Amino acid sequence: MNNNLKERYIYAVVRHLPKKMQVDVEQELETLISDMIEERFGVAAPSEENVKSVLADLGNPDDLAVKYLGDEGKALISGIYFVNYKRILLFVLPLLAAIIFGANFLSGIFIVGANPSPGRILNLLVTQPIGSVVQMAISAFALTTVIFVIAERKKADWFSHTLDELPEVPGKNEKIGLGTPIAELIVVAIGMAAFIWFPQIIGGYFADAGGWISVFNIEVLHSLWIPISVGAAIAAGWAIMSLIEGRYNIKIVAATVVTNVVVAICAGIVLFNPNLINPAFVEQISSSVNDYAAARIFENLNFYVFGIILIVLIAETASVVWKAIRGRR
Repeated sequence: MNNNLKERYIYAVVRHLPKKMQVDVEQELETLISDMIEERFGVAAPSEENVKSVLADLGNPDDLAVKYLGDEGKALISGIYFVNYKRILLFVLPLLAAIIFGANFLSGIFIVGANPSPGRILNLLVTQPIGSVVQMAISAFALTTVIFVIAERKKADWFSHTLDELPEVPGKNEKIGLGTPIAELIVVAIGMAAFIWFPQIIGGYFADAGGWISVFNIEVLHSLWIPISVGAAIAAGWAIMSLIEGRYNIKIVAATVVTNVVVAICAGIVLFNPNLINPAFVEQISSSVNDYAAARIFENLNFYVFGIILIVLIAETASVVWKAIRGRR
């Protein structure tokens, strides 16, 4: 417990420092704290109260980190404010970008269905979502900057922590849970079954039409077996590599990016085929629900599915990158 408290305090200091400084500062603090404990209490195995007493004298870890940085007051945003400013931007901007892009993309999918020309698809599904992301990024960056400038000038006490609130020290190269690659393999197997082996199971029963009608045009889906198989093979390869590596490292990050880009391309080739959706299914849905909006959703179901796949791939990539970065820190 005592060593854990000391390690958490040291981590709370060095996590704010540039990577090239972290090892030296960590060793320096380790020696300093041990010497202070020995000098003050003369014990090899200090109690928790002994450790807390020494750490309290060293002061708030964030304030100590600022002293090591030595740049407080030298810039518009400096010291511990600048460290957390960067951290918030690196977390918030990608998250907002994914949300804004996904929302605009899904909205564009519904609109483009009325006239799916190449120019209209490019504008509604690429240009406009990217434009919205850029506008959001500029606004969020400006607002965050203003908030932190004011906070530093007012010396807002946002980042002070008591010894009971010290962050946990993250493990290096976080382990990949066994369930993650296994779930990936299960999803691949289900996808192959649904799109290659038994695509007719995706559909609905309509008594007026005399039976079961598939959502997809089976012949068209079978003709697209190559991109479906390539995407499935790449995804299965990622799962197998994850089982072998066992941890979120740079190899897994690179493999995740490549895998998800290839899967997105393969999904686009399949789902953007204009003849993929079975017109008989759309016709039956339209007559059954008697709702224009609902009918339009099923008519453009392939675009919605692609949008969902894209959001999931972006979220998965961001999660893997974050876990790898957190482990290296």
